[in-house]
Amino acid sequence: MRTPIYLKQAILLSAMIVLVSALNCPGANAKNIQFHGKLKEVIKKHRDSVHAAAQKSQKLAMKSAATEKVNHPRILYFYARWAEPCKRMEHRLKESMQPWADQVDFVAYDVDDEANASIIRKYQVSPIPTVLYLDKSGKIASMNIGYSKNTDINSCIEKIIPGS
Repeated sequence: MRTPIYLKQAILLSAMIVLVSALNCPGANAKNIQFHGKLKEVIKKHRDSVHAAAQKSQKLAMKSAATEKVNHPRILYFYARWAEPCKRMEHRLKESMQPWADQVDFVAYDVDDEANASIIRKYQVSPIPTVLYLDKSGKIASMNIGYSKNTDINSCIEKIIPGS
């Protein structure tokens, strides 16, 4: 499995902080500075690859968004497989959606999957779980951040279903 872009960026930032801290400490010696010179090269290499991957992902997202047509309202669910609230929320969402299954498209996005980076940026998803309820035109009608009750989910679904 490939390392997600945001994780690479976090590792890069952490390495930069360590580098700056070590070079500014009073006990820094020539051996430390030589090591940090090599670390700088590694940081630059990964920064460039992260940037290239982000550009490629953005181009693919723009291409697919231009050709995609929406026929139904949509529920976009952003989650992480390792997060317990996300596991419970997915079950609750699917349970709440059953009465409207033929009227609403349900799309789930794993935030750790690099292929989903562009849609995560597009909707500025940060905390998980996040659920966006899009009307037929693709505009956000409502959203839930965090674990939600069935009544909250149902009221959000009703907002995007014509005639509810």
